Amino acid sequence: MPRALPWLALLTLALVGLCATGLSRLEVDTRNESFFVADDPALRDYQRLLERFGSDEVVFVLVEVEDAFAEPHLSALLELGRELASLPEVRELRSPLHAPVVLERGGVIDGVRVSDEPPRSASARAAARARVLGYAPFLGRLIDAEGQAVGFLLRLEEGLSAAPARRAALAERLETALAAGPWRGYRSAAVGTPLNQVLFARILRRELARSLGLALLVAGLVVLWLFGHPFPALPPALVIGGSLAATFGAMGRVGAPLTMVSAILLTFLVCVGTADAMHLTARYRDERRGGWAPREAAARAWRATWWPCLLTTLTTGAGFLALGSARLAPLRDLGFAAAFGTLVAFALTFTLLPFLLPRWRRPPAREAGGLERAQEAALRALRRRPGAVLVLGLALVGVAALGIARLRVDHDFLSYLDPQEPLRRDLSFVQERIGGAVAVEVVLDAGRAGGVAEAAFQAELFAFAGWLRELDPLVRAVEALDLPLAETHALFGGSRGPPERDDAAAQLLLALELADPAQVAARVSTDQAETRLSVRLDVAGSARYAGVLDQIEAEARRRFAGARLSGSAYLLARMKDHVLQTQRESFAWAFALVSLLIGLIARAPALALAAALCNLAPLALVLGLMGWLGISLEVSNALLATVALGVVVDDTIHVVCELRAGAEQGLDLGESLAGAYRGAGRAILFTTLLLGGCFLTYQASALSNVRTFGLLAAAT
Repeated sequence: MPRALPWLALLTLALVGLCATGLSRLEVDTRNESFFVADDPALRDYQRLLERFGSDEVVFVLVEVEDAFAEPHLSALLELGRELASLPEVRELRSPLHAPVVLERGGVIDGVRVSDEPPRSASARAAARARVLGYAPFLGRLIDAEGQAVGFLLRLEEGLSAAPARRAALAERLETALAAGPWRGYRSAAVGTPLNQVLFARILRRELARSLGLALLVAGLVVLWLFGHPFPALPPALVIGGSLAATFGAMGRVGAPLTMVSAILLTFLVCVGTADAMHLTARYRDERRGGWAPREAAARAWRATWWPCLLTTLTTGAGFLALGSARLAPLRDLGFAAAFGTLVAFALTFTLLPFLLPRWRRPPAREAGGLERAQEAALRALRRRPGAVLVLGLALVGVAALGIARLRVDHDFLSYLDPQEPLRRDLSFVQERIGGAVAVEVVLDAGRAGGVAEAAFQAELFAFAGWLRELDPLVRAVEALDLPLAETHALFGGSRGPPERDDAAAQLLLALELADPAQVAARVSTDQAETRLSVRLDVAGSARYAGVLDQIEAEARRRFAGARLSGSAYLLARMKDHVLQTQRESFAWAFALVSLLIGLIARAPALALAAALCNLAPLALVLGLMGWLGISLEVSNALLATVALGVVVDDTIHVVCELRAGAEQGLDLGESLAGAYRGAGRAILFTTLLLGGCFLTYQASALSNVRTFGLLAAAT
């Protein structure tokens, strides 16, 4: 070992400590916009939506009572509305009790709110009930036909999507508000894209922490079984902890937030830290078995493993740096952070562990355990029938790879949650009572200022809104101008259809604006050139969701030349496509770069080709397995390919280096292969068992996508 190693160890610890100070500055970015490049048309449309109509983010609170217009329920609901409207993040509140019903009173078209004149007598409450339940813009959107499920639509302040802390604060305030007051005994739920993301992130953090703790426990038991002593569990734990602290701390210091994709760093660094530490520890054990004293055994193990591990670090880091070519900032951040974490894991392994391993002074009692005997048996079978092994392996990969054609892309947020999870119960409650837990915005452009006030445009708007309501069971409600305009038209003595003349259309829009200004401001741009519809849908798989969105987009553009879909829910649907496409492109670049580097290390075309096949085979097997088993490809398990490449490349390089070393010593292929099996192969086997056991602990998670990821990671 080099004499400067103690100083390098101190320098590494100092670097880890310096980076770790940034942990308190690490932020979580759940914005959908961060997964789009600045010139993306979908992002431009979303920014224009915000400029023209303000924030599109809403939270829907649903409360179930016996009768919303009977006491004491009415008073409690009115007070709850005031409480919700007072939340600092809420810009506007609409409910059947707090939003105006447009009617004719004293010869004047006016907007009357129940909250403005709370009914005191039974007859007044009955009149309010009839007025609210007879108002089409409320029915099935803010209240059910029985008057038992009452909805509160909270429009949030602008800029909330860029402030994760404010979103989290809103979630806490809503929970506090619904748990207090005279309404606390009612069944209630709060849902919506900004709230769902906060609550799901909270669940994910809880599940990852639980899985990490359980994985460390299982890792200790596996190490105890493999080595007959608990000490070897310490080196991987130190390397993993140090590399995680340094990587996430460095992200905090440079202002790179933790996103949905960079959360995969936890899994990746567990793999990298385990692999390097296990190779050094396993070699140390072998040297001790050979009769070397602790310090000499540590030195020999260091000299035998540092170069292959450095090569794996450089190739894995280079592969992740290929993500730097991605157009999406979260993937670029992931690439740089993973490359940095890989270097830190290597530095910790080869500066600290040489001083730590000699503390494990007692030599192993067993000379050859069951695993070693099984490995020797496999080696003998391979050397006797190499052709049969090769044919069997290729056939297995080929059959599995046929399943890739059956692979489909889908993302079902609701199905990930355990049926007893509060968030799932809330979403299911809303969908059963009223429906439409998420909303997609459709912006219709009349092509000229004042166009929304013209009869021809309003007629087409009525027809399009009616088509939307009949489109698919997934569409539960359409909030548009057609229903309030129809109600206003009836007050003027007309039908509940669109007006036929431009002057009547303009008069209707003006009357509605005077009676319900908030409704018109939310639906019509200030120059009356555009109007916005909110299509409320139930939560479903992204494949079905995308199909409905495509139909809406095609029909809107057929009817209106300037139509476009937007909103945070629409961005979320399109974001997954962006991530998957970019992931495929970046993985291709990473694989090409890693294969080139391995070719340079192998210095033999046949060996380089064999290494490339070994790198692809596990991925083909697992992707094919997903296709045969009907496991959908989505963002979380698509990132598994990147993690798998880092792990598989490590194994491949260690074997290639052992084979090259044997060739340089003049050994034939069989002897070189035996040396690789007993050297790197043993550490690879231990690492595989350790990581497989850790990933299988994810089966204890309450999230089905985490369970699936753990199963696929273990299989890979």
